[in-house]
Amino acid sequence: MGSLLGGWGYEVVAAGSGAELLQRLGGRAPRLVICDWRLRGDETATSVVDCVRATFKDDIPALLITGDTAPERLREAHRAGLLLLHKPVSGGKLRASIANLIRDRARA
Repeated sequence: MGSLLGGWGYEVVAAGSGAELLQRLGGRAPRLVICDWRLRGDETATSVVDCVRATFKDDIPALLITGDTAPERLREAHRAGLLLLHKPVSGGKLRASIANLIRDRARA
């Protein structure tokens, strides 16, 4: 996914955990967080997004991508204000989702 996003012109910072992401960001707030539901250990997308938002004191847009279709995932994503896409995600749908999140953020 990083290669795909990079090919679209986005600067990609890839990480396997929230702590690793914050370290790799080096104090620069991301414009968007794209996260899989399950990460290393017991970490989840909502905990990572919450941590990034709290660190930068900003409601940074976030996109959750998961193969998990459990109703609880839908509720958790909605409660956390995450856009949820189910795997496999087509390139067109991913690109449109990213553009819409960034556009909506710019309007806010």
